[in-house]
Amino acid sequence: MKSITKILNDRDKILFEKALKFYFYTRQQDVRKLNSQLQQRFSYAGQVAYSLIITYIREGNLKLEYMDFLNEELKTMRGLDSEFLEPLMIKPHEIDEIEFNQEISIKVFDEDNDTDIQISYDSEQGIAKLTPSD
Repeated sequence: MKSITKILNDRDKILFEKALKFYFYTRQQDVRKLNSQLQQRFSYAGQVAYSLIITYIREGNLKLEYMDFLNEELKTMRGLDSEFLEPLMIKPHEIDEIEFNQEISIKVFDEDNDTDIQISYDSEQGIAKLTPSD
C-alpha cells in the first residue's frame, strides 16, 4: 500500500472532523461498561465513522449517506436516558467539544488490504494521511 495525502477544503474539513470526533466517541474505553445492545450500536456506528474516514482519504469524497447515518445516531444517543450512558467519560452532547489541537494518529487494521495502517490528521493544516504502519 502506498501513502495517500488529502488536503481538505473548508467544507470537507468540518465534515471530516465530525466523523473523527464520532469515531473517537464510539471507541472510548468506557463503552465496554454499557449494556450489550448499546455496545453493539456503538461498535456499528464506529465502523460507519471509520468507513467514512477511510473512503474520504482514499477516494476524496465524503459519503453523505454515512454522514446522515452518523447524525441520526448522534440524535438517538443524545435522546437516551442519561443513566444508560453514565459509564461514558464523553457524553453524546460533548462530542463537539473534542478538539484536535495537535496532529492525531490512529493505528488500525485494514481488512481490505490485510495490513495495519495509520491515519494521521493535522487540523491546523487541514491534511489527512493514510500510510502503511511500521
